[in-house]
Amino acid sequence: MKPGLLVIIAFALGVALWTLARFIDGVREPWDGRSFWIFYVTALALAAMLGAFAERLAWLAGAAVIFAMLPVMLVATGVGSLIVLGVILLAIMALPAMATAQVAFALAHRKTGTPT
Repeated sequence: MKPGLLVIIAFALGVALWTLARFIDGVREPWDGRSFWIFYVTALALAAMLGAFAERLAWLAGAAVIFAMLPVMLVATGVGSLIVLGVILLAIMALPAMATAQVAFALAHRKTGTPT
């Protein structure tokens, strides 16, 4: 899958995931919900699946899935004084997702050969 399409799909699925998390827990921001860690692990799995199908730049899938939380929160709460802190936290949360997508890419595209 080409990187541009990968990011669009990852972002759309991420928005759907974080919107679902918001409504299931009845909170304005997904990370305030009781089920946040279940949804975060689901986001990591989603990043891995998308990363495995990437042609290159698989880590973008992980970043897109996590950063998709930003518009979900902005729609619910608007831009507040803590927006910069929120973006920094999303960047930190995106690191494991980016690594997961890249590892899935490496595993899916590894060359199997016979030892010489």
